Order: sequence, then structure tokens, then C-alpha cells
Amino acid sequence: MERLCFLTSSTLFWWCILRPWPASQQRRTWGILLYLVSADIVNTVLSALLVFCGRPVYTSYLDHPNPFQVSLLDDQVLGAVIMWVIGSLVFLVPAMLIALELAGGEKQGRENLHT
Repeated sequence: MERLCFLTSSTLFWWCILRPWPASQQRRTWGILLYLVSADIVNTVLSALLVFCGRPVYTSYLDHPNPFQVSLLDDQVLGAVIMWVIGSLVFLVPAMLIALELAGGEKQGRENLHT
């Protein structure tokens, strides 16, 4: 059930950005950048909390075997750093590409007005 919730929420999140068929192919607006940057801010806050809190947040892992003998805090920090870096790239690279697309579209629109 947990994985189904993750899959459903991530599909809904990216649906309005990627707009696969049969979604309508409306022109993107600058609001989509706010959407992506807001998601990156949430990712950054959560990652920073996990990196800098100084204690394991998920204490349920205390009851499970630790096959690699890594401390819970080190494991949490490593996971949070990976989430922070890769997660930010996942949000900011599409934001940058969409910003370039939107800026190019506005430039073409202004050139058409002057001709």
C-alpha cells in the first residue's frame, strides 16, 4: 500500500509537468517553475532536517538487523545527502529547461510583434 501511494503521488506530481497523452497540450506558463522550485524547497528542508538533526529520526530501524554495520545516524545522513543532491537535480534541471523554453517563446513573441 505504501509503494502504491508513492507511485500514485509521484505520477500525479509529474503529470502536469510532462503532460503525457491524453492530457491536453496547453502552453506552459511561468507558474510551473514556481511548482518545481517549491517542491525543491520542501526537498531541501526535509533533507537538511535529516542531515543536521544529530539523532536518528526513524528509530524503528533500531529493531532491524544492520548487515553493513553502519551507524543509524551515518546511514541517515548519507541517505539525506543523496536525497538532497539528486532530488534537487530532479527538480531544478527540468525547471531550467522549462525556463529556457519559456524565455525562448517570449523572445519569439516579442520579435513577431516588432515585425
